[in-house]
Amino acid sequence: MINTSGDNSIIATHKLLHSRIANPQSYSEIIGETSSGKSTIINGLFSKKILPSSAKPTTGAVTQLIIDNRLIKQEFIAINRDASIEIIDEKVFNLLVEKPDKNLLRLKTILPHPSQKYDGLNIFDTPGYNSLVTEHEEVLRNFIPECDVIIHVVGYRVGFGEQDQLLLSTVYEHIKNLDLDIPVILVVNRCPSGINLSSKRIIEIHNHAKDTLHKDLDVILVPSIIQEDLENPIDVLPEAKELWSSLFEIVNSNNRKEQLEEIGRARLLSLLNELSLNLEEKVALSELSKDDLEFLESEINEFIKTREKLFLILDKYTERWKRTLPKLLEKRISDLILSTTEIIQNDNKWLDSNACISYLETHQLPFNIRKITKEVNDYFKIQLEEMNKEMEDISNQALIKLSESIDYKPSKTYAEIINVLVNKIGLRLLGDTSKVLLKGFGGIGGVASGTGNLVKMGVSRFGKLFGKTFSRDVYNTIGRTFTKKMIARLNIAFMVFLEMGGYVYESKTWQKKLNKQIVTTLNEFKEEVTGEITLNTIENIKKSNIETINDVFLNLEMYATNEIHNLENNEEVKQLKGIENKIIKINKLKKEIVI
Repeated sequence: MINTSGDNSIIATHKLLHSRIANPQSYSEIIGETSSGKSTIINGLFSKKILPSSAKPTTGAVTQLIIDNRLIKQEFIAINRDASIEIIDEKVFNLLVEKPDKNLLRLKTILPHPSQKYDGLNIFDTPGYNSLVTEHEEVLRNFIPECDVIIHVVGYRVGFGEQDQLLLSTVYEHIKNLDLDIPVILVVNRCPSGINLSSKRIIEIHNHAKDTLHKDLDVILVPSIIQEDLENPIDVLPEAKELWSSLFEIVNSNNRKEQLEEIGRARLLSLLNELSLNLEEKVALSELSKDDLEFLESEINEFIKTREKLFLILDKYTERWKRTLPKLLEKRISDLILSTTEIIQNDNKWLDSNACISYLETHQLPFNIRKITKEVNDYFKIQLEEMNKEMEDISNQALIKLSESIDYKPSKTYAEIINVLVNKIGLRLLGDTSKVLLKGFGGIGGVASGTGNLVKMGVSRFGKLFGKTFSRDVYNTIGRTFTKKMIARLNIAFMVFLEMGGYVYESKTWQKKLNKQIVTTLNEFKEEVTGEITLNTIENIKKSNIETINDVFLNLEMYATNEIHNLENNEEVKQLKGIENKIIKINKLKKEIVI
């Protein structure tokens, strides 16, 4: 029925789902900071260098490794954003792993393994979370919801740092939103000899991870690899047998298979919900008179005008931010310059310039820069909530008006059309069809279970959906990137102090020279931060909201201009014989899936 529906989006999603149900493999994803050793650990599974690895960021694309012992020779594949697939050679593969082009979606390599035990294992290597390349983080965050098992790698010496906390917080948010128990394994890599699970450092790392993830997780230690011959070094790879054995047990457990089946049923039910909505809509549309069709089209076009109102709200707020934030930064950084120069001039406090510079580096500047960054972040959050409230009100009013059009066209058929449209708008706000029922609706249909449910549940639900779409979800990821860039710029300022320390220390007039340098450095910092906010942060927030608004309204606009006209002018479509029977069959299938 799906394949004969004519809906290309549903057909394509169903093909992916059918493949997943027919071959229910778990997708295991390895995540962690840049240079924590993720790729090296994967290489250790194969006892040879499959992926590039070094101290610098090397993984720029999500790279899928599939163990298939039916193969004799390793295969290399590039999957592009337009869904095309290319067979590539090893040289091109290694180049794309480090520097993917804009067309690449992800890389895949299929290869045999000496042990039959790992046949069928599906592993995804991901870009480092604190990579200097911002796009790497976007790739990683977008991919987290697609995996079934997460392996988080932490370096023993580096420990569980701020970036690890941000990354596991992102994992927690996705797990919480999807309402699924996704297993997470914590790997502490490059552990010195004699370290075990009861070691103080390991307990500290474990506790930080538990607190961030809000649940316990298995911890596996991978020892450091020591080069025996330092004059002739070779690639020595960690075997990490405990990790791979643990992963194998998880992905092949009965509990995991049951979860995958449950996900498959939920996604199939979601597809059938959307298909039945589309078919019910066609039946109802075919029964409308020409006058009713024209009235429906005018009501939809009126609703679509809401998009322009939302754009005006967005423009109003972005212009406000561009005016207000430079002034805020000017005031705060000017205050910082004043307080810092006063500290430098305090003759009674410093024995020499070295002590002063050390205090500026370790306390005065980092503390105050973080304070300013927090103030900017807090300002954005408050502003976004205000903007969201305005968008909510406008959207709710438009939805109420669309629903109330039933009063002017009291026919049962017209009411069915409006109820179906409201449901479809709700589906679009929740996300694509493959995720609708994974957002806490318990596999019984929720919002998508039948026509009119959104109306029955009340328009406030629609507002909440808009609220979730327009508010903090958009800013959280952008805000983190902004904070990290600000701290990076502060580190550059530190380097300036270190470089200038020599001549300042030797000079008898060090305070005067240091004051001059601090004013120059902080003013440059202010210009960079202001540029980052106005050129990147604000524009990224605006872009994200434009995409969200268009996602809701563009399909509806196409529906108004294309589908209604097609039905109005196409006699063959108007007949639609047998669709009622299909709807009955689909509803029966939906009940069977739920049971």
